[in-house]
Amino acid sequence: HARGEKWEAPPPTIMPDLSLRLLAGVEAEIKGVVIRQLTDTAFYTTVTVGIDAQRTEIDVRPGEGLALAAAAGLSIHATQQVLATAALNVDELNGLPEVQDSFKQRMAAIVDASTPPPSATTLLTPELKARIDDLLQQLHCDIGSTVLVFMHRSGTLVSSLGSHDPSALAHYSRAMGLQEQNPRNVADLSRYTDMLIDEIFGKYSWLLIHQEHDWRLELGGPTATDMTRPRFRQAMQELAQLVPVNGSSGYDRLY
Repeated sequence: HARGEKWEAPPPTIMPDLSLRLLAGVEAEIKGVVIRQLTDTAFYTTVTVGIDAQRTEIDVRPGEGLALAAAAGLSIHATQQVLATAALNVDELNGLPEVQDSFKQRMAAIVDASTPPPSATTLLTPELKARIDDLLQQLHCDIGSTVLVFMHRSGTLVSSLGSHDPSALAHYSRAMGLQEQNPRNVADLSRYTDMLIDEIFGKYSWLLIHQEHDWRLELGGPTATDMTRPRFRQAMQELAQLVPVNGSSGYDRLY
């Protein structure tokens, strides 16, 4: 419901990726998620939905806003009251370099200490993995991307191509997998994964992210053309025919 309107019991929960698909069907898009209240057991959030230049704030079920933000690859924001309630270090949020470094070290340790994601071999047969690698290699060449990352939402890094540290990509994928579990520190994890995205893709002029069922593909490169997104979508359709899926269909974003 829109903010300020009388509350009525919401309908049953639907999967975040289905919500995004439904919004895309009416040419709407989630523009932002803000945590407005924090309790011992739940995050209460508002979601800003945009259609062209129009913006509407909507209250959603506890926790659902965070799931939508994670599915859409959006940053999660919080009110000053929530930050005070959570006793967050405001210096971290203000971007002081030494405090930012401390935050990154703390979050890196949390990610590294988490349960390791399953290996790619438990998700895909060697033959299927080889077919996926061939498809991604062709996409990498056709689009002219500089770095490519293909991961499972559990945090498993399935494939990576391009000029970047493989261990850094694996750490990023693992952080994304941990964020998918919607832990209490999901806001910190979202901020941390945004930092990792900036480090991995920030020097490139474009970034494409596509979430399809349980799979996520990201590419970055120097110059996007009119064929970049169509070729990317074609590859995702081909991938969807290869990988085991669970849930509704996906979406893509071009930054």
